[in-house]
Amino acid sequence: MRGDLKRAQERVLEYLRLTTVASPHARIQFVIDDLLDLTIGGSIGTVPAPPIPSKPHPRGTDVEMLRKLIEKSEHKGLRSFLIDSFQQVGDRSASRLLRFMGLHPNTDVSVLTREELSFLGTTLRSFDGFGRPDSRSLSPIGPNDFTRAIESAFNTALLRFANRGPCEWDGNAFMLEGIVCYGDEFPSADIPTMYRFANRVPLLYDASECVLAKTLKRVNWSRYGARVSQPAALFIHFCSTKVPYKAAGKQSIAHLPQIEEEALALYRKLGRALNVFVKKKERSSRETKRIREFSKMFSLMARYGAALAGYEKAPSTSHMVRRLFEGDVDV
Repeated sequence: MRGDLKRAQERVLEYLRLTTVASPHARIQFVIDDLLDLTIGGSIGTVPAPPIPSKPHPRGTDVEMLRKLIEKSEHKGLRSFLIDSFQQVGDRSASRLLRFMGLHPNTDVSVLTREELSFLGTTLRSFDGFGRPDSRSLSPIGPNDFTRAIESAFNTALLRFANRGPCEWDGNAFMLEGIVCYGDEFPSADIPTMYRFANRVPLLYDASECVLAKTLKRVNWSRYGARVSQPAALFIHFCSTKVPYKAAGKQSIAHLPQIEEEALALYRKLGRALNVFVKKKERSSRETKRIREFSKMFSLMARYGAALAGYEKAPSTSHMVRRLFEGDVDV
């Protein structure tokens, strides 16, 4: 493979840096001949627990999946096939489904016609008697690991975690995790800079086509402290048993109402944390300015008062300022 390393080096380093954010246990060494030897990551010393394998959910099935499952079923009856092949399907829900379809529970699945398979797939996807998909098959980063990873990779004054889910899209379980950050490493803008991840993989391109980035623009960030440009950032991790990529390049997530709804709720939750921090920062800035003004004024009063009283040296006024603002302030 050939490429322009000099031109792409910064992008490669950014990808590796973000990889250590989504996989905090990973320690990566990047070597370029005698020019660069960089080791990053390894902010935590434990490997995440592997996700638990699960059966497919009936709402995510299609004819092709049914055919593959039937090939492994060894002439099972229809009810037994449904219970053994899918999660969230028990004897009661399988019986209700088959009564609704008008099929006999003991029908051999291997003799079903293409039309019957298509009807079965459509009914499985639309039937409302199944529970939500099992979320134990997901592998979220988690609040502690996510926070520590960003803390080790970026200089930030704010780190707040929030999540949404587990939820589902078409029978596929998913979760959204996010962290809002504030620091000089991030560019100042009217909306926070976004770093996207899908199943721990950084997404660097096609942001304008991604539902996560499109939904970000729907939020009125001026309500959350971004009334002027702020150096804020969002790290968003989409975790799912199946990622609905928009294109073959796998750099943007497709627009689905369920994902958009959860992303919007997550952004607002993180926005409230950002707003609290910005207001506190503005309050602190105003307080510091007032302290300086009073300190200057008290110093002048002390100097002129000392001169009028015939003293050569003016007394210290620091304790007066401290008392006034009820804090131990270094003035």
